[in-house]
Amino acid sequence: MLLSYAALLCGSLLSITLLVITFRRKIDIF
Repeated sequence: MLLSYAALLCGSLLSITLLVITFRRKIDIF
């Protein structure tokens, strides 16, 4: 149970960082 929760948390953090990186790149382009 704890392991699955940790995996979910890591996955959400990874997706958030990817979104932030792509958002910053779009801002840099514009």
